[in-house]
Amino acid sequence: MSVFNQRVKTNLCSNALPLTDCLAKTYRTISGDKLAGRQVLNHCQIVGEVARELLKRMPDWLTAELFPNGSELIAASHDIGKVSPTFQEKLYRGTDGYRNNTKPGLEKFNPETERQWGGHAGVSQAAAKYLKLGKFIPEILGQH
Repeated sequence: MSVFNQRVKTNLCSNALPLTDCLAKTYRTISGDKLAGRQVLNHCQIVGEVARELLKRMPDWLTAELFPNGSELIAASHDIGKVSPTFQEKLYRGTDGYRNNTKPGLEKFNPETERQWGGHAGVSQAAAKYLKLGKFIPEILGQH
């Protein structure tokens, strides 16, 4: 990696929200409090495991006909775009006690702008396309 690319990568990532702080969900308690829920990484792992177990329970001929090898990984990857800062700011704004743009790494992001690219699904699609995962995987991730 060139020195220039190394600097660009460092600068882009230095203010990024840590993966451990990236929410996939929020939830409301019985008392009505709105809290941060599951992290993106945990959510994607769970979805992948559920997909794997569902595929195991299907007849082999049906699995072979409808689901290519690696389908559980595609399912697990469906929400990778939720790590985008605009989506994260939107989720954090949905929790009690959070003041807009106060989380380090999210100070400059407006959730309204994600409408321009299809929200977190659009980010999932763009990431898969950038990674050159073929034609269909990015489209699948972008349409969920």
